[in-house]
Amino acid sequence: MRGTKHLIPIALSLGLMAVPCLTAQTFEVNQPPASKKSQKAKQKPSAPAKKGEGNGLGWGSGIETAREARAVQQALSKGDYKAAIVSANRAANAAPQNADLWFLLGYAARLGGDYNLSLQGYQKGLQRKPSSIQGLSGEAQTYAKMGRNNEAQDLLKQVLAANPKSATDLQLSGELALGTDPNTALGLLKRAESVQATARTDLLIARAYQKMNQPDASKQYLDRAQNRAPNDPNVLRAVGAFYRDAGKFDEAIATLQKAVSKNPLALPELAYTYGLAGRKKEAAEAYTQAANRLPKDAELQMSAAQALVNVAAFEKADNYRLHAIRAQVYTLEDHNEDAIREYQTAIKDLPDSVREGPLYSVGLHLSLSEIYRRTEKTNESESELSAARASLNKIPSPDQQTRPEYLRLRALIEAGFNDTASAEKDFKEAMSLAPKSMNIRLNYANLLWKTGRQQEALEQYKASLQNDPTNHAALIAMGYLSRDMHDPASAEKYFLKLEELYPKDFIPYFALGDVYTANKQFDRAEASYEKAFELAPKHPLIVAAAINSAVEGHNLDTAKAWIAKAAADPVINDTPQVMRERQRYLTFTKDYQAAADLGYKVIEKLPKDPEAPVYLAYDLLYLNRLDDAYAIVQRFEPQMPKDKDLPLVAGYVHSHKGQPKEAEADFTRSLAIEPNDATAYMNRGFVRNDLREASKAGADFEAALKLRKDYGEAHLGLAFADLQLHRAKPAIHEADLAASMMKDSAAIHLARAEGYRQQMLFRDAEKEYRAALQLAPNDPRVYLALAEALYRLHRYSDALTVLKQGIPLSPDPSLLYAAMARDYAQLKDKDDAYKAIASAEKNGNDARVLMATGEALLILGDE
Repeated sequence: MRGTKHLIPIALSLGLMAVPCLTAQTFEVNQPPASKKSQKAKQKPSAPAKKGEGNGLGWGSGIETAREARAVQQALSKGDYKAAIVSANRAANAAPQNADLWFLLGYAARLGGDYNLSLQGYQKGLQRKPSSIQGLSGEAQTYAKMGRNNEAQDLLKQVLAANPKSATDLQLSGELALGTDPNTALGLLKRAESVQATARTDLLIARAYQKMNQPDASKQYLDRAQNRAPNDPNVLRAVGAFYRDAGKFDEAIATLQKAVSKNPLALPELAYTYGLAGRKKEAAEAYTQAANRLPKDAELQMSAAQALVNVAAFEKADNYRLHAIRAQVYTLEDHNEDAIREYQTAIKDLPDSVREGPLYSVGLHLSLSEIYRRTEKTNESESELSAARASLNKIPSPDQQTRPEYLRLRALIEAGFNDTASAEKDFKEAMSLAPKSMNIRLNYANLLWKTGRQQEALEQYKASLQNDPTNHAALIAMGYLSRDMHDPASAEKYFLKLEELYPKDFIPYFALGDVYTANKQFDRAEASYEKAFELAPKHPLIVAAAINSAVEGHNLDTAKAWIAKAAADPVINDTPQVMRERQRYLTFTKDYQAAADLGYKVIEKLPKDPEAPVYLAYDLLYLNRLDDAYAIVQRFEPQMPKDKDLPLVAGYVHSHKGQPKEAEADFTRSLAIEPNDATAYMNRGFVRNDLREASKAGADFEAALKLRKDYGEAHLGLAFADLQLHRAKPAIHEADLAASMMKDSAAIHLARAEGYRQQMLFRDAEKEYRAALQLAPNDPRVYLALAEALYRLHRYSDALTVLKQGIPLSPDPSLLYAAMARDYAQLKDKDDAYKAIASAEKNGNDARVLMATGEALLILGDE
């Protein structure tokens, strides 16, 4: 039986990083979103502040209305957007003809993230004041927040046509144009700067120059922004974002840490930057701090949940109950059907324009495709790959900032379609554009591993760890790659490091269990699996691996305990991999019928599993269901041409059916696949003994013994080959070696007996035959052989006694009757001799029978 290799999904971010949405109107240019509170400061330029523009105190709409308007301002100053929206709604509905109150509602709702209500507020206000610059500007800003940039730009054109020196609207229009037309954006932003020079304008201009690939000019405006507001946390956040987008993660992190020290609302940006730098542990900690400060910020909770998933903190992440996050949690817990359902829901509910950007949908399709691939649903996997490619093709040419991620996703799609050359080309370009991106480097390393370039993959993983020695994904990959490269010591080192850094992550314990199982350190493996199960009690592959390890170590009590754990959870118990290992346990406990019944279910659930058909075929062999075992071989060998065990099973079937030539061909085919398999050499040797090809058989047994020195069966086979070559003494020596390594068997004594017989040492032969008879009391051939030794010792009466005991056991006792005839002849018992001859010859004309009866007649004729 073969040990099972368990693989853990390595979370190398197919597309779902902790990427907060990129807003259009934000102080920090193209930043991930901060908390709702932080947006208050950002949006002050467009807040109603003047009479007629929303201060709500001079409208003469009644005391209650004025009170509600003041309540809006007070709530906004405290960051209580929900209360602000409630008060603004009351005020607007109390004085429905007052446009400014509707604008106030639009403003409050926008800050509170209720963009549909914000849009309604501005539109109702504009119905009453169609030419209001403040209303048009506010509506444009809401459209920008919703990602509806074209509508926002159309409104801003109207605003700027009426008020060409509005710095706020020039800024917003310039910022919206940055993504598609940086030249136009630069013109608008410089106009804004000429009206009112601010740090924010400087930062937007720096961004425009960056997109136009003019780094010197970009740096000049970045420095100007810092000089204007060196301690402003918003400026620091924007500067940090600038460094981050340029791939200078260390500078970005240092700047954002300074921003956080002045205002903790910068925590999301810091967390996001940690994530891009591959520092997932720090990212999770920062996101968690930020999320705990703002528990009602859904976007921030999503980012925190994503970061927790990246470091395998499933329990915390699952609390956020968002479909895409749930899907990743289920994926890493190997609950594939649940993950598929959640990804499907996430994709179905995805709006046309998402805040995470257009690449987000590509990542969702890729992640779903990968789960389908792992669960052997080829058609569905290819369908999702095609959907990912279609989504990617809809995206216009990416700018310098997004091109590396675009190339990474395109490379993953190409690799999925086995276009590895194109994938490698895209990965290399992406790495040249973003040399510090951990995701790109790790994905490229995965491609190298997939294409068999293990050493190159190893170098890429090592480079990743040099940049970030604590990177979770790189450490996992290095551990598993080391196993593949037959370096268990290095694998253990990397997994132990992972365990040290992430003590609450089940993966290192799980992986160490597999390493220790492969090294036959079963006690250590059991301890590792127990710890993994403690951390992830719902993960079925941990249970499957633990059962496998216990069975491999022949610790059936431990295996039984794990099977009981599986039985306590129907989901785990019915997981195909667990079913497969339960089948092996039943095989080892000799419950072959139950094992076979379960095995048929396993091959239907895991039709491409390399172990399941082999286990079932052996169970059927043990049940002596030779035709059924051979049917499994015929069904699965074409799709598993490199499996060595299926030809072995075929060889056993043909051998048991008395077809030695076919069996020899089967074992030869197995050896062509695995030339270092001692079992195959041993089996072919026995078949060649049956074919009377003793020299070839001897070579096979010697090959088996070179591979496995303590192989008792090979020594025994070599003994029989030596006997065919009449090498009696070497045969007895090989039989003695076999006896020292094997459980006592009749075959060992028969080999010794034949060796003594060939040397005419019949008394020694008699002892061995009698010992064989004790172990095989129902084998008539042993009775015949013992009787022959007694005949040679002239103990004819003893020989007759033995032969009479063997006759009832033989389906065709002709040879035994013929031997009795000789013994009767020697005893001069003519009547019984003739009766024995008649009994021997009535079942045919076997040459051996006729020779024995002829010898008896000769003896009788000599009287």
